[in-house]
Amino acid sequence: MLYRLLDPRDGNPREPVFWLVVAAVVCAQLLAFYLVCTHQVRRAEARLAQVEVERMASNDCLQYMAQSTIASCATRTMGAPRADVPPDYAIR
Repeated sequence: MLYRLLDPRDGNPREPVFWLVVAAVVCAQLLAFYLVCTHQVRRAEARLAQVEVERMASNDCLQYMAQSTIASCATRTMGAPRADVPPDYAIR
């Protein structure tokens, strides 16, 4: 189908609409790439923030609760794995 848009004698586009279609496709791909990248960065930042909060909670538990152990504080502060975090990122 694209071969119909090009002039067979010299390979130039027959219509300027060809360039508009090409530009639209390129812009759509760049926008999709940008959206995917920003979404992944936001998820990674949220994951790191959650890890930091859990680490601080565990440290506070160890420091301020008498006779606390790492295992008891981990159970108390982290609890069950969260449903919104994929299993490969769940902290145990």
